[in-house]
Amino acid sequence: MALCLMLTATWPAAAAPPAASGSGDDPASKTVAEQLKLILDKLETEKNFFAARKSTKDLFNRVVAHAPAGSIAAFRDAAFAVRLIQQLEDVPDRQRTELTQFLRAHPNLAYTTAFLIKPQDKPALVYRLIGRLHEKYAAHIETYANLAAALAVVHDKPLIHRINENSTTADNPVDLFAFYLANEKRMYFGVKKVPAQLLVYVVDSGVELRQMNWALEKYAGRRKVGNLFFDIDYDHDHLRKGTTKKVTEAGWSLPNILEHGGVCADQAYFAVAVGKSIGVPTAYTTGRAGELSHAWVGFLEPRGRRGVWNFDVGRYPEYQGVKGNLTDPQTRKTIPDSFLAMQGILIGTTAVERQNAAALTDAASHLLERATLLEDTRPEPLIANATTSPRTPQLRHITELLEAALQQSAGHLPAWLVVQELAAEDKLSLTEKKTWYRRIKTLCGSQYPDFTLAMIKPMISTVKDTNEQNAMWESAFGMFTRRADLAAEVRIAQGQMWLEAGDTKKARKCYEDVVQRFLNSGPFAMEALDRIEALLNESTEKGKILMIYERTWKSIKKPDRSPFITQSNWYRIGHAYRTKLHAFIGQYDENDPRLEPFRREFSRVDHELDTVAGL
Repeated sequence: MALCLMLTATWPAAAAPPAASGSGDDPASKTVAEQLKLILDKLETEKNFFAARKSTKDLFNRVVAHAPAGSIAAFRDAAFAVRLIQQLEDVPDRQRTELTQFLRAHPNLAYTTAFLIKPQDKPALVYRLIGRLHEKYAAHIETYANLAAALAVVHDKPLIHRINENSTTADNPVDLFAFYLANEKRMYFGVKKVPAQLLVYVVDSGVELRQMNWALEKYAGRRKVGNLFFDIDYDHDHLRKGTTKKVTEAGWSLPNILEHGGVCADQAYFAVAVGKSIGVPTAYTTGRAGELSHAWVGFLEPRGRRGVWNFDVGRYPEYQGVKGNLTDPQTRKTIPDSFLAMQGILIGTTAVERQNAAALTDAASHLLERATLLEDTRPEPLIANATTSPRTPQLRHITELLEAALQQSAGHLPAWLVVQELAAEDKLSLTEKKTWYRRIKTLCGSQYPDFTLAMIKPMISTVKDTNEQNAMWESAFGMFTRRADLAAEVRIAQGQMWLEAGDTKKARKCYEDVVQRFLNSGPFAMEALDRIEALLNESTEKGKILMIYERTWKSIKKPDRSPFITQSNWYRIGHAYRTKLHAFIGQYDENDPRLEPFRREFSRVDHELDTVAGL
């Protein structure tokens, strides 16, 4: 149904944009608000979207160039105007005017949606779904703007979850709005004030409402929903014998998964789906170690005034330290779990702060684009007789805007990604890299270590001077002493630096440090061993490889019984050791008596590995 057919009421007079955050009635913000009103008034009467696009872009150019840093509302309103007009251009001509009137009458919804929509979205579909929500819940849509916007960007196209041989299709998003509205007081974080950027990980449930109500009745208030992963029994017959899973035969549903069990994918799906039913943002996460892929749970949990994404509780020990990926519910694109991890910060921010951060990031990206195009035009002043020097496409002005964006909301991922891009393309000086390194460490270091490392790696790896780079790696290593996986990742990157510098001795020392310190902590020791072996193969010490594998395997703690024991360091390194023993024995005469100790060792290792693999 067309949006215009749903929005047939008499439109209220245009409402003012949301109030500025701490900006007061400064001249720049007042000027932008007045000009934005004129542009939208003219758009409604003349219906000339081409002219409106030109006017909003010109206004934004002037704000980026001339608005004082303290005039945050000016940036927000101008960025909103550009986004809104661009989005309206995706809407059919006959619906644009009515939609413009509707959004002006619902400023909270308008700003929330405009700043939430990403370039990959289809605005026409997003706003059509908002029209459906308004048709049935007109009295609530402005108050619950975060919920409406989140539903609209996630369910603008059919949402289907495929988990191995099973799949589900999401219920009607209008009914989902009603479910969360009716049960807001029972939702763990509530709904009304939860940022839309986090609500997209709540409303992307593919579970039918009947099952969501079942989950709500059974698990409402559960804090660590990741623990639900282990409430589901593992279907060992399916793993060992290849039989059809019991839950698939019974019918794939949350109650049946709880009753009949499943594999890791079902365990993760269950915990994730229950979380969404009780108002906890959750993410179905996958990774790979060895020969098998694995699924686990990411969920938001409160820590003090902040929210933190926990990706550790709901997964098997053999996969601790394995990097994970998940699907962005809005774009349906795969993203690393580290990108989501730090967005828990958003739970303690206001809508205005998040919009300010987005607007300032838009301004920085605008200058960066002008720098790329070698464009150095001088927009007209925003206010007559202004004396401030205009911003230009210089790196200094770009990074100042990014820093201002992150001061508004440190959880605004797009701002961080621009910084990461600047670092990866080596556009930051050594001083700027060190400055940003300190900022990231301060803002994200202890609370969001995965994201911190993802951000600082391109900064450190592009430092030209090897000694300077090494000092930064050492500093980073000290930051992650409580996270073996991240500390190991730093050491391996540091070893790669020495390898590229031609110092194989120091590179090998870095890899050996990983094996010695983190052998029982995760799969990264296997990567370090592979790198040590590659270095030995190219040296005069090739004969030490077998001895190193023997010593390493005997140092590993044998894991407890688990369906994934063959993915453990103990098994994988043991398997490599067995293979090398076999190759060593095969080089000599089978009757050579000196091989007898090696044959006995091979038989012992072979028997122990095969016994474990057959569990």
